Amino acid sequence: MFSGRDRFRDWPGIFNVVECVRCGLVRINPTPAQNPAALHLEWTRDDGPSSLLRRLIKRGRQLAAGPVAKLVQRCARSGGTVLDLGSGAILSSALHLRGLAVVTAAPVGWPVSSFFKTAGVPVVQNSLPEACFRPGAFDVIVSNHVLEHQQDPRAAVNAMLDMLANDGSIVIQVPDANSWQALLLAGDWAGFDIPRHPVIFDNASLERCLDSCGLYVATSKPCSNIEAAFCLATSLCPWLDPDLRQLRGVQEHPIVERLKDMCYCLFSVVLLPLVLLEYASGSGPAVLVEARRTTDVSPSSNDRQDDGREPRQDPPAVTLEEEWRH
Repeated sequence: MFSGRDRFRDWPGIFNVVECVRCGLVRINPTPAQNPAALHLEWTRDDGPSSLLRRLIKRGRQLAAGPVAKLVQRCARSGGTVLDLGSGAILSSALHLRGLAVVTAAPVGWPVSSFFKTAGVPVVQNSLPEACFRPGAFDVIVSNHVLEHQQDPRAAVNAMLDMLANDGSIVIQVPDANSWQALLLAGDWAGFDIPRHPVIFDNASLERCLDSCGLYVATSKPCSNIEAAFCLATSLCPWLDPDLRQLRGVQEHPIVERLKDMCYCLFSVVLLPLVLLEYASGSGPAVLVEARRTTDVSPSSNDRQDDGREPRQDPPAVTLEEEWRH
């Protein structure tokens, strides 16, 4: 498709982005060696005092996580447990505030932000495709921007299935390689995040991947408009993104830092009309789906509340430690 460089974290080299003519899966060829733990900013986010603009940006990212949290809440039955695979502090805390029993899996051997403890969300350090939980431990598993980091997405999905309870759901969000932003910006698009995303899905290739693992897409939704605006702003001006500047360890004068934060906020707001136009065309920078086992529910129904199934009986009460671990 094209060749590109790392615009966001300055890794050296030029990388080729190719598309399979049979299945439509987009990937980096060859896939560079990388440390998965080093890819997750959420685990090392600064928890110290922040400016008003930083708090505003953080609030925007919390609102952007709303569609995912709402879908997870709809999928989780009363008293059910949720495993968040790598989404980070913002989504995990949003799920916890909605009254869900959630545990987060963080990259192995990487310092975890104290924000999780403050939010009351337990963290277990574990990475896909390995699983440190007993089979069937969770009613909902959340994979929010995780699959695109996997060298073998099918192995990762199968690992989720091992931990998923009968009649459970997997909520997946990944960048959409067929979105307007991807088609127009190519290697400059933040969704490709060259070279940290070995694979990039669109709706069709994601459904094929899930189908090969015995899953079908029960619900498909667009991602948040706010997330789309942030994605476009980062794609066009990565040097303004506060998270990327923090990850790079950029040292800035407080006035310069606030000016850049202000420009990033204003730029994201200015881009909202373009994002809304993209959504009006039926496109969006991310694919958000709920997937279920094909053996659990007939794929003729796309509404969990109207699928005609009898509600499951809640299991006997156990401690969270007993529920999550082997």
